[in-house]
Amino acid sequence: MPLAALLAAMLASCELVPNVDKSNNIGCHSKHINCQRFDYQSFSHFSNSLNAFIEHRRLVVHTKYLLKLHDGDLAHISEQLVTIDDYINAINQRPEDIYPLLKKAQAEDYSAYERFLMEQAFLRSIIDFIS
Repeated sequence: MPLAALLAAMLASCELVPNVDKSNNIGCHSKHINCQRFDYQSFSHFSNSLNAFIEHRRLVVHTKYLLKLHDGDLAHISEQLVTIDDYINAINQRPEDIYPLLKKAQAEDYSAYERFLMEQAFLRSIIDFIS
C-alpha cells in the first residue's frame, strides 16, 4: 500500500471533531473525547472522580481552588447565566463554583459536549502549568 493511501486510511479512521447528530447538536460520539469524566450524582462523587482524574493524569493543580469547591447556590450569578460563554466566564472567574454550575447546566439541558467544554475551562483554570 503506498504511503499516501496508508496516511489517508489512518486519518479517515480518526475523528478529529465530535460528530454532529441528526438534530444538529454537537455530541460526544468521538472515541477520542470522554465527555463523562466526572460523576455528578452528588458532591462527594464529583470530588472523588475529580481527585481520581487528577491523580490518574498526574496533574499539578492549584490546591486553593480544590479546597474551595462547594455545592452551594449560585444566587450571586444565576441571572447572568444565559449562554455557554456565560458559564465558561463564570468558571474562569470562580473555578470553585464548578459543581453547582455544571449541575445547573445539566438541569438546563446543555449537551454533554457543552458541559465537556465547561469542564475544560475548569481544568485550565486549576492546573498549575508553571510547576
